[in-house]
Amino acid sequence: ALINNGTWKLVDPPYGTRSIECKWVYKNKYKSNESLEKNKARLIAKGFAQREGIDYKETFSPVVRFDTIRFLLALSSEKKLKIKQFDVKTAFLLARLENEIYMDQTEGFEDQTDRKCRLLQSLYGLKQAPRAFKGKFDEEMLKLGFIKSTADNCLFIKNENGKLTLVCHYVDDGLVCSPKEKDIENFFATLDGIFELSIKPLTF
Repeated sequence: ALINNGTWKLVDPPYGTRSIECKWVYKNKYKSNESLEKNKARLIAKGFAQREGIDYKETFSPVVRFDTIRFLLALSSEKKLKIKQFDVKTAFLLARLENEIYMDQTEGFEDQTDRKCRLLQSLYGLKQAPRAFKGKFDEEMLKLGFIKSTADNCLFIKNENGKLTLVCHYVDDGLVCSPKEKDIENFFATLDGIFELSIKPLTF
């Protein structure tokens, strides 16, 4: 995923450039019934070493309110809407960085030089990573004709020719509600051309 997204390029950094370290984090991911779903390895930048105003500016990133999720579940029940859950794979690697950030080469992939990784895309652990992905997701949703709810910044609404589609997202997870299964499939087909998605029935 790191290579496919062009997350960095190896460069000789300018003299005096400060770089941040990184580490691998290993995690077991479980299903809702607590059985093992998969093993994950994720490269994390040690964002605590970043300097405000130099390596990042604003970091806040809204997530959907649980009141909104409860509202969508209640509405889906009352109006008999179809509902599906999705997850954007490697979400934080998909947004471009505005700041110039250098990172040490990662363990297991060193080329025995003093070159550093000039980060081109966001990376897990960076202070601005959640905000960068939120901006990318919002941008793509607006291009698809959705509008943001004035009640919740993470709820998107599209009502086209009587076809209502509601989408909310929490970091890299989301819910889609629509009267017809085919409309949800069409939405996923369009979004899957932009992000790589994992689609499943609503669980937890």
